[in-house]
Amino acid sequence: MRIRPRSVIASSTLLLSLALSGRARAQSGPSATESARIVGDYVLQDKRDGMPHTVRIGRSGRRLSVQRDANAPTTLISRAGRGFRIAADTSTSIVFSGERGTARTILMISAGDTVRGTRVDAARPGTGFDGDDWAAARGGSLFDSLSVADSLLFDAFFVRCDAEATIAMYTSDAEFYHDRTGLKVGSVAMDAFRNNCPRDQGVRRVIVPGSVRVFGITEYGAVQLGRHRFVRSDGQPATEAKFIQLWQRTPAGWRATKTISIDHRLQPRPSR
Repeated sequence: MRIRPRSVIASSTLLLSLALSGRARAQSGPSATESARIVGDYVLQDKRDGMPHTVRIGRSGRRLSVQRDANAPTTLISRAGRGFRIAADTSTSIVFSGERGTARTILMISAGDTVRGTRVDAARPGTGFDGDDWAAARGGSLFDSLSVADSLLFDAFFVRCDAEATIAMYTSDAEFYHDRTGLKVGSVAMDAFRNNCPRDQGVRRVIVPGSVRVFGITEYGAVQLGRHRFVRSDGQPATEAKFIQLWQRTPAGWRATKTISIDHRLQPRPSR
């Protein structure tokens, strides 16, 4: 396959594979400095399921490698023309582009289909697959979709006290796990919505900024994790907790199937 990077890369960018010296091309692999231009995590939007995926470009000895998903094996890549080829998948080409000698975007080209990704960080401890700051979990269309679903759910329950609208956001066999009140399943959990109105109790729910993460689950939906606070209007301390929400993608839209609410802690009163 002939790769035409100019058709997909802005003129202000640099095709990094062409920037490598002729001597480096003759070696078995790029130098550490040259690898640093490319090595890192890139977020791509999968056209099949619309979910963000993180691709990791790493270094294995003197060779570069690619890991196309968190649970996928690591595969060596080698130079081929203006880009790179995956050793185990010669039909797929990889082209990097960037500015000032550092990759900013990745193009994965296979069978005439091009998927573009954006570099999120040079690989370092605590990021990517290995830590809490996996960039694909903190943004993208899936993250935004579940942010909307979360807002609809908690607006129905905490703000409008509309039990039926709240129940409609769950599957009929939904499970609720709470570190203080235990497990409620199905109709028992739904009755709790009908018998409770946080608004009338002066309680509102606030997401802790920057705490939410979303991870896609193939052919099912996604899981949403985060922290939220329940703030009281009577001046009593707020309670903060961690939540895990399992969402299923259904023909009718996103529906919650499991809710886990744990680590409830009273927060100190703000100093005056």
